[in-house]
Amino acid sequence: MSDVILPGSADAVVREPGEGLELGLLLRAEEIDTVGKSIAWLVQEMLLNGFDAISHADLAARVEAILQAMPSARPIVLAMQFAIMDEDFGLALRHASLLVARETALMELALAHQRASATRP
Repeated sequence: MSDVILPGSADAVVREPGEGLELGLLLRAEEIDTVGKSIAWLVQEMLLNGFDAISHADLAARVEAILQAMPSARPIVLAMQFAIMDEDFGLALRHASLLVARETALMELALAHQRASATRP
């Protein structure tokens, strides 16, 4: 497991904002199945419809929930929040995408560990 580099970890490649990053496909409501994706959805809504398009109390509650479950995501979340404060919603969405990628990678590691533990005698 030491070969795994999680998105947003110290070993991950550091790029300037916007360098080599694309927004990719936008999230659809039926794809929202994790806290990270729900955060990305809210940031996407701000990008598409403006700052006041969402409940910021709801966003704050989701951010708090993901930080409790995944404290290592704090640098990504802080970068996303600073981008939101600067009203750079495109950059905020890129950071939210990194958050989703990190959440996905950690879930995959946890599931792999669970499967490995289940096959041991």
